[in-house]
Amino acid sequence: RPSQILEVLYLTLVPSLQQETYNSSPKKRSGCKLCPRDWLLHGDKCYWLSKERKDWTGSRDDCSRKSSRMLVIQNREEMDFIQDVVQDANYIWIGLKVILPGGKWTWVDGSPLDPVRFSLSGSAAGNSCGWIRGSQVLSETCDAELKWICQKEAAMI
Repeated sequence: RPSQILEVLYLTLVPSLQQETYNSSPKKRSGCKLCPRDWLLHGDKCYWLSKERKDWTGSRDDCSRKSSRMLVIQNREEMDFIQDVVQDANYIWIGLKVILPGGKWTWVDGSPLDPVRFSLSGSAAGNSCGWIRGSQVLSETCDAELKWICQKEAAMI
């Protein structure tokens, strides 16, 4: 029955429903954004921090299985939020890797690392992947096992 379906949806969605009110500019409106259970809402995105450790490729694959991608840090404000989330979990893979040929640091969305926005410490060798500790972006061999962060767009309902 329709009422039972609505009740199931309500009981399923409400625990992970988070409401955010937009500022009152003409293009923005009030709305609700939805993240899966155990994900954190920030802005228009949902974030998930692992409890276990994997190498960079395993971390990337886990994010893909969650219909998400590894963290791509867009700006300083997002970095500040991530620092608050990870707190003591200091060694965290992010979606940054050296792409060969050329040895350029590239985010998993295909965009290049902006060295003005984020300076990176460490090697840019062929098997180098990015991780964060506090506000630093660092380089490590991709087979090291660290925690990781996945992100995806929040669902607007």
